[in-house]
Amino acid sequence: MAKSTGKKLPSLAVVGATGAVGTVMLDILTQRENVYGEIRLIASARSAGKKLMCRGEELTVVALSPEAFDGIDIAMFDVPDEISAEWAPIAASRGAVVVDNSGAFRMDPKVPLVVPEVNPKDALKRPKGIISNPNCTTLSMIVAMGALNKKFGLKELVVASYQAASGAGQPGIDALRDQIKRVAGTNAGEVTGDVRTHIDDNGPFPAPLALNVVPFAGSLKEDGWSSEELKVRNESRKILGMSKLKVSATCVRVPVLTTHSLAVHATFKNVVTRKAAQKVLEKAPGVVLWDEPENKKFPTPNDVVGTDPTWVGRVRQSIDDPKSLDLFLCGDNLRKGAALNTAQIAELVAAEMSKKPAKKKK
Repeated sequence: MAKSTGKKLPSLAVVGATGAVGTVMLDILTQRENVYGEIRLIASARSAGKKLMCRGEELTVVALSPEAFDGIDIAMFDVPDEISAEWAPIAASRGAVVVDNSGAFRMDPKVPLVVPEVNPKDALKRPKGIISNPNCTTLSMIVAMGALNKKFGLKELVVASYQAASGAGQPGIDALRDQIKRVAGTNAGEVTGDVRTHIDDNGPFPAPLALNVVPFAGSLKEDGWSSEELKVRNESRKILGMSKLKVSATCVRVPVLTTHSLAVHATFKNVVTRKAAQKVLEKAPGVVLWDEPENKKFPTPNDVVGTDPTWVGRVRQSIDDPKSLDLFLCGDNLRKGAALNTAQIAELVAAEMSKKPAKKKK
């Protein structure tokens, strides 16, 4: 139950409550301290009437409409870009502060892009009444890099991501599971290097993902870059407030259901030793340092799935440059990469609202 403070607690709406991220969001709301009064679940008309559990209470899903936001203080959106683009301004116009998990507003200069461990104060500056949640790949990296930037002064990032199938939504998960079943059901002696003879549907991927890696994620943009690669660049710059930060990314899809991984080469203004970097990461909020290669202990997606922090290992000072680090990190793209960060932003807003005096009735 929420703590009694003598003040009216803000009301919360979860838009897209029946989706993959929305389901994780309800779990997260159940696990975290309750700072809300009413919690309202909103989804498409076809999902209206469904019963879902949140914080031990059975809630009925209501259909998305302007009136669904009446009386709502904070609305968390976990829906496709086009739905957010249409409905987030409507929710804001009805008085709700929108925390949007889509890509619809991330690069809008009037919409803050927030990671609470890195730039929480930006959540207070929201002229459109909307706060945006970063892309899951950026989020898997930026909590750790934000902490290192504060200490050593970041200059450049070269990133290779290893992105899970769930980054492509439920169709990605379904496609990988189906491909694994097809290959697993084949006589082992018949499986060659080319699994295409056993897989007739790539799903949302440009090539089979089972027993394979695909060096492309997102949609094709100018000069051969993918949308996912440009998101890592542009969003990192905006979150860190460093418009000229050099960022180069190669995004790769790998046969993992959930949890993104990244290999990062980071260059700083100051010399950074392995021990100094480890010390910063050990103390950084939202980061777990697991870096014992001598004992074969370092994060993998299998270790990290279902957890909230960014896990970091394989920290090394560059052999050729004492101002550069190489490291490997993992983050569950459905938790911190989506639902958890959205929930944390909403909690910042709820805390802000709780400090304001209640409006007197006329």
